Amino acid sequence: MLGHTDDIVSHDSLLDRLQAFGWDCSQVDGHDVLAVRQALLAMKSQCRGKPKALIARTRKGNGVPGLEDEDLCHVMNPKPELIDSLLAANP
Repeated sequence: MLGHTDDIVSHDSLLDRLQAFGWDCSQVDGHDVLAVRQALLAMKSQCRGKPKALIARTRKGNGVPGLEDEDLCHVMNPKPELIDSLLAANP
C-alpha cells in the first residue's frame, strides 16, 4: 500500500513463472471492464484440468487527478472540491 508493487516484488515475469508451474494464464488491461469480462468468460469455458490466472494490469488511482500513481492514494481522503469536480466530469 505504501509504494508500487514492483518495488517490493517484481511482477515482470509473473506470467512466465505461473506458466512454468503449469498454469493457464492470460493478461488484460485491468481498467477495461469489458476486456476483463471477456477474458474471464474465455477462461471459464476452457476446462483443461489446470489452475488458471488472470493478470490484470492496473495503475494505482487510474484516471483520478491528484491520486493517480500516488503511493498513499488508498488511504488519502480526497478534498470535497476534487470529489465535486470528478462527479461533474463523469455524470
